[in-house]
Amino acid sequence: MPGREWSMDELVGLVEGTRIVGRDRQAMPVPLPARLTEVAEPDARPWDAQLVQDHPSDFGSVVDAWWRAIARPGCVQTVRVRREIHGQWYEVDVSSISLLHQPDLGCVLTLSRRLDPVDTPPPPMRSDGSSFAAPHSIVQHLDELGVILRTEGDVEQVFGIEAAALNGNAVLDHLHPDDHDAAIAMWIQVLDSPDRARTIQQRIVRPDGSALWIQSTVMNRMETAGTILSMSHDISTNRAKEAALAASEQELRFLTEAVPVAVFRADESGTVTFANVRWSSLLHGASTLADVLELLDADGRRRLERSCVEAKESGGSSSCRVQTADGDRHLEFRLQGVRGHVDPDVGVGVIGTVDDVTSAVIRAFELQASAERDALTGLANRRGLSRTLAAAVAGGRSALVLFGDLDDFKQVNDEWGHDVGDRVLTAIGHRLRDAVRPDDVVGRWGGDEFVVVCLDVPDGHEDDVLGRLHLALAEPIEVDGHAYTAHVSLGAVRPAPGDDAEAVLRCADTAMYEAKRSRHRVDRR
Repeated sequence: MPGREWSMDELVGLVEGTRIVGRDRQAMPVPLPARLTEVAEPDARPWDAQLVQDHPSDFGSVVDAWWRAIARPGCVQTVRVRREIHGQWYEVDVSSISLLHQPDLGCVLTLSRRLDPVDTPPPPMRSDGSSFAAPHSIVQHLDELGVILRTEGDVEQVFGIEAAALNGNAVLDHLHPDDHDAAIAMWIQVLDSPDRARTIQQRIVRPDGSALWIQSTVMNRMETAGTILSMSHDISTNRAKEAALAASEQELRFLTEAVPVAVFRADESGTVTFANVRWSSLLHGASTLADVLELLDADGRRRLERSCVEAKESGGSSSCRVQTADGDRHLEFRLQGVRGHVDPDVGVGVIGTVDDVTSAVIRAFELQASAERDALTGLANRRGLSRTLAAAVAGGRSALVLFGDLDDFKQVNDEWGHDVGDRVLTAIGHRLRDAVRPDDVVGRWGGDEFVVVCLDVPDGHEDDVLGRLHLALAEPIEVDGHAYTAHVSLGAVRPAPGDDAEAVLRCADTAMYEAKRSRHRVDRR
């Protein structure tokens, strides 16, 4: 929504004598105009380096002020925190104002103004929020106008005054003004519904100005007992825990939006209970892990399911790389098994990150392809041929390996030059490639030597393959007015299960040389 525009003069007056930092929407520091840094001390430290100085109980309010500032562009949002500076604790006013809508600034401006020193604050409550004392409770009898007739229980602990001092006072006199409207609306319902209980949460304001949250259950007993009965107990600790949890959740969301990966949490049933914006864009807003599985190919589903089980069973970490069903993306999941914080016995969920590694996979594939390709002909090189043959043997597939050497090719280089020779070799490679099936692999072993790996060729069909290769080279190759008719000596071998790929290629090379010496120019083993 549009926000108030701040002039530079107004901002100078606002920040003068303070410590300031400008941040983008992801809380990363951005440079500020010189006019501001001339009147205020710039602070370009990372967000977490600044927060660490504040009392942990105040973290949530700082983050909340940040988000309120973003939600209301141009409006100053201020909170007071306790901050340790050079070993001394001070009260500090921290103000945030979103100027993202102003192109000349384009940041959220945060300024800190140090106030008076304060005593060292006590440490925050334990992380589990546990309390061994029973909550303070009271019972009150009221008339139809809400006047207190009698109060029993932990009166001083709740109201901060003796019970007798309450008699004759209206309940509203002791409630926080912001809670009056809700209390009156509930009171009307109580009067209209005898013997039906109504429950409300409200704040008691004590003489010292402090507020205490109570939960009250109120019942109209005018007809039977002549009073309206109110039973209340102190819920301040629970409210504090809820506020801390909400602040923690908000802080977590704030921090996770600044990272370039998807961050999520899923409970024991696989329901996603937290996810950042990157999750929505990367996983199409999947609300369960089952939805995520539907986005993956069959192998990816098996991998992710196995990683989830490993993380949950071990309570440790697990990772896997998967591919989406459409083949467009490669994703890397890193998972950690976690038990529920509220009830550890309900089961084990997972937290984790998801990174789009498509570019890295493509680069790795291209590097591997480049490393296995002959630079001159574009065919497979020695490395590519060896890997293809090793995979075929390891997979138990039958293979026919042909090793070929051109006869008298040296004359081409000597008489016509190496440039013509290179173009002749390239043309020969293309002819051999066209003479075999699409799944067969043709490669250049080096110099004027070529290797062909044909998979799943039935026994007795070797001569058919040899014939196609010789026929492919029967026509002369013409380059720059020169014509070369290629004659190739071919050695053919069939590897047995368990054979070493390099040994098979050496055997094919030997068979080729024997073929070159033989009358028929072909030798089989």
